[in-house]
Amino acid sequence: MKYGEFVDAMREVAKINTDAELLFEEWHDMATEEQWREYRELPLGEGEVQNFAEDMASLFQKVIGFTDGEELYRMHIEDGHAFLQAIQAKCVELGIDVSNVRIDAPLSPSDALRMAQSQKEV
Repeated sequence: MKYGEFVDAMREVAKINTDAELLFEEWHDMATEEQWREYRELPLGEGEVQNFAEDMASLFQKVIGFTDGEELYRMHIEDGHAFLQAIQAKCVELGIDVSNVRIDAPLSPSDALRMAQSQKEV
């Protein structure tokens, strides 16, 4: 699979919620059209998937870090995890091996504590 095909699939996945869609477009707009023409033809590897997931988590972390209000904060956390989990599901659906890729990452310090606690209980 080429990187461009992966990016196209992730654009569709980003439609899961408004936050994801806006952040995906922000991420996409960091490169010029000329750069995207070059990137699209690159082969997709584990590193590209990991970098994409980390970029998306980082963008959600930035939004969450500036969020006021408990309900909105919770909503951004839920939207972020929904998107990261959808990325993983789409990769599996496309036959991309993500067994060594951590996609669903903590999106805030309190989220990291919650996720660590959940792993201890398992």
